[in-house]
Order: sequence, then C-alpha cells, then structure tokens
Amino acid sequence: MTSAQWRGPAADEPSHSGCNVSRALFTLGPAALVPLLLLLALFFAAGVHARDFLFVPVLGIATVSLVGGVVPGLVAVAVSVLGYGYLLSVTQDQFQAVRLMGLTLVSLVVALAVGSLRRAHQRVEAERAAAQDLAVRLVRERAETERAEETKQLSELRYRQEERRFRRIVETAQEGIWMLDDRGRSTYINQRMSEMFGVAADNVVGVPAEEFVSPDHQAELQGRIESSAGERSADRFACQLLRRGEGAFWGSVAMNRMGSGGEAPGSDQAILLMVTDVTDQRRLQEQFLVSDRMASIGLLAAGVAHEVNNPLSAVLAALEAAVGTPPASGAAAGTEPTPDVREGLGDALSAARRMRTIVSDLRVFSRVEEPNGLVDVETVLESMLRMAWSEIRHRAHVVRAYQSVPKVKGNESRLGQVFLNLIMNAAQAIDEGSADRNEIGVAIRLDPRQRVLVEIRDTGCGMPPEVVRHIFTPFFTTKPSSTGTGLGLSICQRIVDAMGGEITAENAHGRGSVFRVHLPTAAGEPSLRTGPAAPASAPAPRRGHVLVIDDEAMVARAASRILARDHDVTVATGARAGLEHLARGEPFDVILCDLMMPEVSGIDLHAEICRSYPERRASLIFMSGGVFSTKARSFVSEHPEAVVVEKPFDAARLQALVQAGLGGDGRG
Repeated sequence: MTSAQWRGPAADEPSHSGCNVSRALFTLGPAALVPLLLLLALFFAAGVHARDFLFVPVLGIATVSLVGGVVPGLVAVAVSVLGYGYLLSVTQDQFQAVRLMGLTLVSLVVALAVGSLRRAHQRVEAERAAAQDLAVRLVRERAETERAEETKQLSELRYRQEERRFRRIVETAQEGIWMLDDRGRSTYINQRMSEMFGVAADNVVGVPAEEFVSPDHQAELQGRIESSAGERSADRFACQLLRRGEGAFWGSVAMNRMGSGGEAPGSDQAILLMVTDVTDQRRLQEQFLVSDRMASIGLLAAGVAHEVNNPLSAVLAALEAAVGTPPASGAAAGTEPTPDVREGLGDALSAARRMRTIVSDLRVFSRVEEPNGLVDVETVLESMLRMAWSEIRHRAHVVRAYQSVPKVKGNESRLGQVFLNLIMNAAQAIDEGSADRNEIGVAIRLDPRQRVLVEIRDTGCGMPPEVVRHIFTPFFTTKPSSTGTGLGLSICQRIVDAMGGEITAENAHGRGSVFRVHLPTAAGEPSLRTGPAAPASAPAPRRGHVLVIDDEAMVARAASRILARDHDVTVATGARAGLEHLARGEPFDVILCDLMMPEVSGIDLHAEICRSYPERRASLIFMSGGVFSTKARSFVSEHPEAVVVEKPFDAARLQALVQAGLGGDGRG
C-alpha cells in the first residue's frame, strides 16, 4: 500500500466509527494486532499523532535515549519501521480501529503508569516518613539515653556525695556509734567510739561485744540483745564499758535493731548502739549524792549531838561533883560513899567523858558547809581513828608517829572525811582475826617542802600496779558493786586538791599500801576564837555574880553546880526569865546563856542586851550543844568576838572562862 492509496476520511463523508472499527478489527489478523498495539502505545505515550508517521525513526532514537539502552532503542526503531510499513498498507477503517485501540491502550497504560507512579510516590513518601520517624525516634532515643546516662552519673555523684556527707557526720559525731551483728560481734565503730574504747576501729571487727563491757554488765547486755530480737523500739540503759589500758567508763546506751525492711522473722539484723560517755555526769551525780548524804549525816549528827549534849552536860556535872566532892567532916557513919560506889562513880564519869568525845567526833560531820578555817590535823585524825575503831580493833593495832606541825587551812569536816576514808580502806585491806600481827600506821610530820604530811599505811594485801594507776579514777573500785561505788578516793582527791594539797598512793604488792596527804600550812594566821585561853599562871580567884540562862533546867543546874563553889549563881530557865532579872537591875558580872533555845533564843537575847543593856554585852558567854542551824552559824560568823563554850562543858574549862570574864577586860 502506498501513501496515495490511503487517504484520510473525506470531510464530507459520514463517520461510522463503530462499524469501521469492527470491520477493521475483523480485517486485521491477530498477528498484526500485537506490533500495532505496541507501536500505537509508543506513539501515543510519546504524544505522536496519527499523521506524524514520518517521525517514527525519531521516536525510536528518543526511546533509546529515554530507556538508556542500545538494544531497546533498536527494537523500538525496528518496531516503528515495521509498524510504519504496516500502517501504510492499512485502510482508513483499519486505521481508525487501530487508532481507537491505541487510544484505549494508551489510556490504560497511562492510568496504570499514573497509578504505579502514585503508588511508587506513596511508597517513597511512606518510606521517607518512616525514615523521618525512625530518625526522630533514634534521635529521641539517643537523647533519652544521654539523659538517662547523665541522670545516672548525677545520681551516682549525689550518692557518693551523700555517702561522704553521712560518713563525715557519723565519723565526727560526738556520740559513739557501735554496730553488732545478730551474734553480738562488733562490725563497725565510729571515731568517737574508737576513742572511748581506746582501740582502732579496724581492730574491733569480729570482736565479741563482751570484751568491751565490764564483767558486772556483760550478762545484762547479752540479755538485752536477746530480748530485743524482732523489736524495733529503742532500748535505753546505762552500762559500764571498758577503755583499753585506762579502766572503765559509764555509757548511756540506746540499742535498736536495724534492717532493710520486710525481713522474714529470724533473718540477720544489725544491732545499732548509740553510746554517750556519761562518766562525768555520773561522777557529779554521785558526788552530789555523797555531798547530800554528808549534809544529811551532818545535820543528823548535829541534831543528835545537841540533844545528847544537854543531858550529858547534866550527867557529867553531877558525876564530876560527886567524884570530886571530899567527905564532909563529922559526917554520920554510913553516909560516905563506899569504895565500890566511888569506883562505880569513877567508871560512870569515864564513860560519860567518852560519850562526850564520841559526840564531839560526830560534830565534825556537822560542819560540812562551814568556810575554811585553821584545822589541827592531829585532832581530826584522832577523831577519825576513834570513829573507825570498831572496824580496826579486830584487824590491826594502830601505831602513831606524830610530830608537832602547824595548823592547815581547810574545812575540818571535809578533811575528816578524807582521813576516815583512808583509815577505813586500810582496815578493810586486812583480814579479820590477826590484829596482833597487822598494824595501821598513822604519822604526822613536815615533808621536804615544809607541807604538813599525813601518812596512813597498812600491812594488808596491797594493790597490783594497774590498780594503783587507776586508784583515783572515778567509779574505779576493787570492791563488789554492793559495797563500793568507786568514788571514795576520787572525792578525797577533789577535797585535798581544793585545799591546795596533794594525795598520793604507793604499793608493795603483798606487803601493804601507803597513802600520803600533803597539805600547805597556815602559819601566821590567827586561829578561830572559841574562848580566851586559860592563863599559864591564873590570878587569884575572884568571886563574882553569874546569871545562868538555859531552857533546860537540868543543864542550868549542872552549870550552877560547877560554879557555885566560887561564885554566886542565879539560874533562869529561858531567855524571858533572864531578861526579867536584868530588868530588875540585878548586878551580874558574867551572863552564861544557851545559844539555841525555843521561843527566845540566845541570839535574840544578845540583840536585846545590845539594845537595852549595852554595857553588859561584853559579859555574855554562850553555851551550845552544836552550832548547826543556819541562823546560829551566821551569828557566830558575823560576831567573831562572841565566846562560845561547847556542851558538855568541862568543869575546869567553864570555870576558867568565867574567871576570865571577871578578870578586868572591861566586863562587869
């Protein structure tokens, strides 16, 4: 078919598309349809119109460039050439049919291509979105990982800081921290606890708690540990603990069970003990109790002495009068005392004088609160030997070696407490039943520094060197807890230190012990005035008029009985009766008055005499069975010129005082 044979449809020819297409489809054979369809698809996909067959070779060349391959391009050119030749031979109807089929195929191909491109685009977009999501997720996860790592590092840093801070708190705490396992073995102590125990912290791990507890308290601690099983409440108690090389100390312990929470019954739990050293507090408490006890004893002793001295004064005065009175000349036979009666009166007088000495010794403890004064150490030491005699007599005999020494300045009661404690310790160091073979030596002399030295030695069991090192440590004692507090010698040391002195202990183990008390002398200071001293050569006795005032008539009569031989004596029972005698203007050379009386006391009488009879003030002499009340002590302290004679008074002493009052020193 040539180009002249095919003409397009004439403009004036009607178009029968449907018939023409059908005829064209039936006219074309199946073998021609495939290349025709391919060719048309290529033409229409490239936008080539039916009349543009001359550009088929160009389309082939373009296809080669589009698909990027030589073989597909040659195939396309071949197909185009074949198609071109084939189309030249087809009729117009056949062409219309092919064209319609090509358009349909191209539409289908385009639709498929567009759908494929859309799906490919969607896949690309989905993959890109997924990639973006993945990238975002990876970035987020990386950021979260970095934040988690940073948080972890920060937490670890804070943990280490908190650990260091709490360890610093624990190690610098002023309270001891002691941890035990459930079997009572030490697992940890802080620095303060290490100082209390006197041992390094590393050396306590695994050591049983009993090794750091006083034997008297080991059973108590073990019992508390066992009884606290399963409990979380704190148990507070006082316990005596041990300091390596330094003895015992008192600790206030708060014990508690520790655990991580939710432990099963019977599981291992740590035991926490918070320990506070209360040795100083216990020492002060015990010293306060001792001081309070001494004050109570002193008050009791003063009261007893006062109540005993009044009747004892009457007894002594009567016995001295009976024993000292010579037989009356011309007395009827049988009225004179027989030798047995006189011997009995002498024994009674000796017993009464011994009672006076004992009561006088008791009064030493009634002066605990008196200010320091001049003290005769020999007098105090002898008083304490007499008080401890019941403890000494079955154990040892006393050997004295006294030299003349000056007085010391201090408190007589406190010094007596020191001597009594040392004497009792010396006696208790000796077993009973060997008094002839053992001795307690007491000596008074001056040491090389011209201090007064009081030495008390014994031939008892002695003390080991470790006991000597801690002998003055508070609460240290070798006695059972029921008989000793461990404060006696520490209090003695405190008293001696307060007097400016020194106390030491030496030992020869197995051959006894010796304690030495060094006290500074008070040479040159005036002694306390207790009445004018009796002159070495008394002047000729002078008879005077004496007023005796006492609320107890028997005491007044006893004084009158002593003085009546040499003086005119008027007795007044009570201060009011005495003031009535003064108001009547009776001339009295000496007024002898009891210091402490009910209703109107001797102090009140002194005030009235100073106000109404000032000229008689110097003639006043006081009697006292014991100056133990606050008012009486204040009066004596504020009036050092006041003369006080103690009951039960010695007859010679009382007569000498009255004679001194009549001796022209302004009295009368």
